[in-house]
Amino acid sequence: MIIHLGYPRCGSTSFQQALAQCNGGHFVGCNPKNKPGEYFDAEIGDFFESTFRFGKNAYFNAEKARIKNYLSSLSNPILSYEMLSLRITPFDLPTDIKLERLAQIVPDTTPVTLIIIYRPVRELILSLYKAYLHLGYTGLLDEFLSEICILKDFGALSDLDLELMHETLISNFKNCKIIIKNLHSPDAFENLLENLNLSPSANLDIQHHNQGFCIGHIENMLEFNNNQKPHKTFLSWLDAHRFLSLSSNLPEEQIFYLARHRKAMREYLENKPKQPFDESTIHWPNEILDLDECNKKFIRDMA
Repeated sequence: MIIHLGYPRCGSTSFQQALAQCNGGHFVGCNPKNKPGEYFDAEIGDFFESTFRFGKNAYFNAEKARIKNYLSSLSNPILSYEMLSLRITPFDLPTDIKLERLAQIVPDTTPVTLIIIYRPVRELILSLYKAYLHLGYTGLLDEFLSEICILKDFGALSDLDLELMHETLISNFKNCKIIIKNLHSPDAFENLLENLNLSPSANLDIQHHNQGFCIGHIENMLEFNNNQKPHKTFLSWLDAHRFLSLSSNLPEEQIFYLARHRKAMREYLENKPKQPFDESTIHWPNEILDLDECNKKFIRDMA
């Protein structure tokens, strides 16, 4: 079994697109932006986006046998769910708990290959900042960086420690192969597929799905968010396209409300200027700089 764990904001949608085009495995994805059968498997998608990611043990235990049996029934399953590797919202369970749960639903007799695609910590955090702006975040970048560092183990920062992630995977999956791939390495996805003995069903066409970090774009997003009425609900900080999956039974008006902000922002940004971003203007906290260096050392030591 092949499991792509993330990270989010590291080419996940593009890699899912590549996996879905391959022969040699049964792709089961959890990305509800796409129609069932493409990057979203209805048998497991709702489970991962709700019970697995947020739910109490009682609900998880009630469902895990069904999910495990489904995965066991597939020939060479390929699971891709980037939220396995990062506590991206305060609602998420800690990542080590999610990985413990993952180990409980993986078929017992199946060899497992675990894939982590990463990028430099500072790049990833900038991309996360942009993602939070899409959800209505109103703080400046310096505020966001401060919050990331204050939260420490209660947020996403500790999840980006590659050595700690590697240790956590080994402790939960005793006989597994772990592949940690730099998003910026030449032909990263093509080389990954080759290492996994997967072959595209046609000429591989990998598209870039998320725009880069442009300071003009960010300023416009902040302006849009700060001009909105100060109305937030309990669910407002959840990424609506993920939490409200295709078979959700929430009322249409609630789905519309939660998706409205993101749609309105896209319309607002369509004709706004996009200026290049100068990263030298950022005052990076030492915690983030140190983590970047630790990850570089870990990758060198693993080579």
